Amino acid sequence: MEYICVKPFKGVAEGETVTETKGKLFHGDKVLCYSSSQNAYDHFAKNGDGKGQERHALIQSILGKITALAKAHSDACRPIMENAELTEEEREAQISEVEDLSLAALALADKKGFRTHGTFNFEFHNATIRSLRALDDAISELGGENDGE
Repeated sequence: MEYICVKPFKGVAEGETVTETKGKLFHGDKVLCYSSSQNAYDHFAKNGDGKGQERHALIQSILGKITALAKAHSDACRPIMENAELTEEEREAQISEVEDLSLAALALADKKGFRTHGTFNFEFHNATIRSLRALDDAISELGGENDGE
């Protein structure tokens, strides 16, 4: 399987390809990392279909939108938490009314099998373009907009 470098790593320049054999990424004869490691997720994208750059862009879009949804939820809850006039019960009641769309977005990823123990997994990082587009679109429908970070 071929992967494309999307962020320079251990002498591999962006745009260069590496190969995966028995769960490890190789640049020539040099072992770089395991294909299921965070380094692989951060620096490489599966490219066997020639769509590694697009896959990486979709993954970044999805993660950015979930981050933006979580920040919006946090921002909406902050004034409630800082209101000294509310009792603890009133705070909890008001916070429960603020919909946490980031949790809804994560539930969509869970439903597709893209998370294991709360972490985006190998299946997510190696998903088909079609699956990633569908998840990205579904998160957009929840109101998720990439915060650009």
